[in-house]
Amino acid sequence: MKRRWAVTAALLLAAAGMMSVHLPAEAQVNRSTQRQGTIRRPAPRLYFKELQTLAEKLAKAHDVKVVVDPALIVTRAPKEPSQGASIEQALDELAAQIRNATWRRIFINQGQMGALPAPEKLAATVRALDLIEQSGVVVENPANRRITYFVKNQPATPEFEQQLDAQQISKMPIYVLYNPSANADPNASKSPEERMLDLQRQQMEMMMQMDPDQMANAMSQGMQMWMNLDPQTRAQFFGNMMRAGMNMWQNMPAEQRQQMMQEMMNMSQQFIGAGGGGRPPRP
Repeated sequence: MKRRWAVTAALLLAAAGMMSVHLPAEAQVNRSTQRQGTIRRPAPRLYFKELQTLAEKLAKAHDVKVVVDPALIVTRAPKEPSQGASIEQALDELAAQIRNATWRRIFINQGQMGALPAPEKLAATVRALDLIEQSGVVVENPANRRITYFVKNQPATPEFEQQLDAQQISKMPIYVLYNPSANADPNASKSPEERMLDLQRQQMEMMMQMDPDQMANAMSQGMQMWMNLDPQTRAQFFGNMMRAGMNMWQNMPAEQRQQMMQEMMNMSQQFIGAGGGGRPPRP
């Protein structure tokens, strides 16, 4: 009985994992299937955290704020900038070591300086402004008669700091080391586990916003995508999910396993009509 519940739980966990499959993942699985016999190489190590550590050290040494874009792909351990270098020189040295890296000084609203926006948001803002081709843009909202304006490549005049004060912008710059490419991926520095967790979190949020018909339609399309895979790929994928589910189940605290088994029995009695099972056995 205990084994049956463990296998059932693992199957449910595997099924939950299958629901988070997306088309890019399907294409990747198909490509790997086409290269049967190829030795799988481990994913290359990235050194984003080491870059963050260096940036924090620079920020502390120069008493400034330095933000690092998660879209930077750091394939080699970055070297510490030269001793005695200014913050600008140090950032030049760091950017030179990383592909598709550059930096900018930005100034934001005084009220935001206490709690800066997330690094990926700051970097995305700088990237978006850099990619605007028009030299000047003004956007008006007729409903409230408010405007948003952007002027590009204007010289910083001697009155620059006074202009910041007039707009309630902080005069303390923030240094943003970022990837200026339009195709920059904000998840580039994350591990596969972190990306998978993000996808599962997004999936839960979307499921909570869907009605039963919408969810059934999405699950139907997902199942069709699953059935379109060749049998060998399906078997390999499901086997991996089963092993992962069993491993997680076995490492789960006994109290949590007991709670999950009880909830599964309650749901089966409610929706499937299973009766007379009593309480699940203790793990």
